[in-house]
Amino acid sequence: MPNNISSSKRLRQGVKRNLRNRMKKSEIRTLTKKVIEAVEAGDQSKA
Repeated sequence: MPNNISSSKRLRQGVKRNLRNRMKKSEIRTLTKKVIEAVEAGDQSKA
């Protein structure tokens, strides 16, 4: 538990930032997989 106001604010911001970063990372991984699959399949329009 944070001891002062600024620490608690940083904790709240960190939680939001962590969630946002996880969502973006997941999206990037998914798109990367799709591009790699398209390249391996030889589909130029999707890659």
